[in-house]
Amino acid sequence: MKGRLKKVLPAIATVIILSSFGYFILSQPNSPQEIQSIFKSGKTTYILNCSLPEVPQSVPLLNVERIDIDKNEAIAIAGGEPFNMTGELDVRELSFNQENMAAIQVREGDYEFILYYEGPVEYNGPGWSGYDYPPTLSTEEEARRIAEEFLKKVEESGCFYPKPPLEVVINEVRAGSSTSIENTSWINYWSVRYELRYENMPILRAGGSVKIGAGGTVVGFGAGWRNLTLGPEVEITVTPEEALSGLGSPFRTTPVKMIVEKIELGYWTNPIIERQDQALPVYVFSGTAIFEDGDEMGFAYPVPATNLDYPPLY
Repeated sequence: MKGRLKKVLPAIATVIILSSFGYFILSQPNSPQEIQSIFKSGKTTYILNCSLPEVPQSVPLLNVERIDIDKNEAIAIAGGEPFNMTGELDVRELSFNQENMAAIQVREGDYEFILYYEGPVEYNGPGWSGYDYPPTLSTEEEARRIAEEFLKKVEESGCFYPKPPLEVVINEVRAGSSTSIENTSWINYWSVRYELRYENMPILRAGGSVKIGAGGTVVGFGAGWRNLTLGPEVEITVTPEEALSGLGSPFRTTPVKMIVEKIELGYWTNPIIERQDQALPVYVFSGTAIFEDGDEMGFAYPVPATNLDYPPLY
């Protein structure tokens, strides 16, 4: 971690009983091939299918810096590459009933571009919400390449784009929304998803996706990134073992099983319409949730890593 790795908190591979939370961990595997660790909370069985991480003694807080923008700047960005909104524009300021939190919206027919004061961006065009017939989609590999080219143009556009040591990392291509008409159904677009990382630590809610529709056209784009700058160091006061006691479910419907496939130190950011002064360190538990009907969904669940005051994380 570029000189920030100080004394580490060792991962303990042993039997742990967290009686106050009703958890019982059978064992701690050193690799996914070993016996899985299992504990229950309510109706959900948690399977720990990874090792506990070693973490640094301290990490920096990330300060959220406001970006000054105006309508003319938003119009100029919307009219250039890669958004190309050059027709008759409807421009307005948006307010979210929070002090000093706002955005500028630019609309052209079915196209919408929103620039937020702390850095996030949204772009929507026709086609992302569905077609009346199956679209001709590119391959997943081609969709990834198109998304990479689009993000490069966003970086050159005048929008805020994260700078090193922040890094935009594409991590998956998945099917977007689908449409069903009579006995036929199809995928409307590919969703090329990416995350924002600081020195290889994930920043939750700061990533986004590029939606690739018919003919390789970008029909939507979202970026939750903020203008983050280096803040003071803060001590990691919660061990990975202790963080397990805060593990829960982010879903409204209770999963029957949650398989934890990775645990890492990262940061938490609020939804883009909410003001935030600092991104705080969290443990990120990620994996797959399985429901009674057999459906599976990925998850990334945050647990505080310090003794600072945290907003509600879920």
